Amino acid sequence: MQLIESLDVPTFKEVGIMINDIVSFLLMTRWFLKNLQIDWEESSTNDRVCVRPNIDEDLDNRKHVYHGIDSVLVNSKNALMLCIAHVTLGSRL
Repeated sequence: MQLIESLDVPTFKEVGIMINDIVSFLLMTRWFLKNLQIDWEESSTNDRVCVRPNIDEDLDNRKHVYHGIDSVLVNSKNALMLCIAHVTLGSRL
């Protein structure tokens, strides 16, 4: 009986509303983060925000080219070195 008498009903109601608002916010935030187009695993691996595949075809194509650029550059460097060596050796003959 003393507990009920000591409760300040308006304050108790206000605290309840605040708790409800916080829980609603957390649930909406969880839903929002889950439904974003972000690839969380790739983002943490690359230390930058990465978009999930199959969201935008053009972006997927650009990512494919970007991920293959290292081999293109290495092949270009090797071909250029062969050309330089051929020119250098050819001028000595």
